[in-house]
Amino acid sequence: MSQEEEEKSLLEISGDEDFIREPATDSKPLWFASTAVTYLFHPLLLLVYAFFFVDIFFPYQFMHLAGPAKSQLLLALIINTVAFPLITLGLMRGLKIIPNFELNSNKERILPFIAIMLFYFWTYLVIKKLGVGEYFTHIALGASLAIFLAFFANVFYKISLHAVGAGGFLGIALTLTMQSTYNLLLPLLLVIIVAGIIGSARLFLGAHVPREVVTGYMVGLLGQMVAFTYF
Repeated sequence: MSQEEEEKSLLEISGDEDFIREPATDSKPLWFASTAVTYLFHPLLLLVYAFFFVDIFFPYQFMHLAGPAKSQLLLALIINTVAFPLITLGLMRGLKIIPNFELNSNKERILPFIAIMLFYFWTYLVIKKLGVGEYFTHIALGASLAIFLAFFANVFYKISLHAVGAGGFLGIALTLTMQSTYNLLLPLLLVIIVAGIIGSARLFLGAHVPREVVTGYMVGLLGQMVAFTYF
């Protein structure tokens, strides 16, 4: 191994790299599919997707909400956990605080992490105050905890936030399956498959190495488990 290759290897291990990893596949269809999965299952969409998941498979959690109230909750989720974070990233990009939206280095992620943590925790407080329901309140708290844990993991290497979101959704599906009186094994299996597809897409694009994806799954799952177990 040459000195240049050795230095690059060490940078990959430490997670302190500033270079962009090459895609793990030369297949254009696979690259396009992986890119589509990356955008379709962006981690900022976690709580929005969780809303629909609970509404479909755990509807009595929202039964006490009138039609307008449920729509207002969905709108609040879209604004607080999707729109505001994206606007913040756009401002950071415009002010050259971050070089691009890819955030290829873990150092570039620090300020965006802090901003997103604040938005998610604020969303949790709003949901808790509105009395939306114990289950969805725990989901929002679990998402906030996962981002908090991912922030500290990011100090050591570039954790996959897509995997954090997928792991969090898996935690939601698991708790829902255990608490529901209906047989939800099929939806749970579907979530597991989708989580696997998300992690594979990030690996195919060369955005992460396996350790970063696995850690992301664990952090997302842990956030939900802690929220449902201890709060």
